[in-house]
Amino acid sequence: MATTTTTTTRWGGRWGGRATRTRGVGRTASNGWGRRVGRSRALVDAGAVETTAGGRLETFLCKPGRHAAFEATKTATRRVRERDDGRAVREYMALPASEYSTLDGESVERVSEDTFRVELSELSFLGFTLRPTLTARVRVREDGSGCEVRVEEMELSGSGIVESASEAFEIVSVNNVTWSDVPKEALNAEELEVLEASGGEFKDFHSETRVSVYLIIPGWFPFTIKSTERTGRFVVSQVVGQVVPRFLDQLAEDYRMWSSGDDSRTATGGGMFECKVDGECEVA
Repeated sequence: MATTTTTTTRWGGRWGGRATRTRGVGRTASNGWGRRVGRSRALVDAGAVETTAGGRLETFLCKPGRHAAFEATKTATRRVRERDDGRAVREYMALPASEYSTLDGESVERVSEDTFRVELSELSFLGFTLRPTLTARVRVREDGSGCEVRVEEMELSGSGIVESASEAFEIVSVNNVTWSDVPKEALNAEELEVLEASGGEFKDFHSETRVSVYLIIPGWFPFTIKSTERTGRFVVSQVVGQVVPRFLDQLAEDYRMWSSGDDSRTATGGGMFECKVDGECEVA
């Protein structure tokens, strides 16, 4: 099956230069990109035992400095036809992550059986150019109802100031992918004609994605918390709004191929994570 950023799905998702890794566990706190500050004993002890995304976030939020947070959500649906002579959607959704297609051979790389690395296109944020690389893990529901893709790590490649910002970010991203039956009364005329001529049933793939970004703003940064959050929300919303529909389109195509008996699991497309942000909102 296939895989994509926090949705339940099938996919496996820089500022320019050397990659820097962003996580919220076991780090020295920073109150300005490139400046280190000490952490309390309680924070160190907490970081030693935190293994969940919530724990990482709690650790990050305890770091000193000006904190900004912004998020974006996107829900989308894509309809597919389950043929009488083909494999069922429930079987597709129950495939182990090791049998997922990456969906996008250009920007998604399999790291392990259930982990994928996703590279987004370059983005502009508050005057900086960045290219995020996300590492995401897939959890499949055994009953075939769907899966969850959760980002576990973000890398930023860059130079100068950007490289020193590796510990100033935390991301919580979950993509939840499910499916549902489509009753006949919900079908349009064209879909009803297809069923009458060829049989089968229609199903809907659903994707619910929420991406939350947390940032420690350095003291020298010229923008306020409010303006930083406004711009961040604008950029992330545009990215999520473009990626999720493409993901579902490629997921539907991957299901069509798999249901017909194609077990090659070859990526069916590219450009899923090529995002065009139409300018930045005003940051005054």
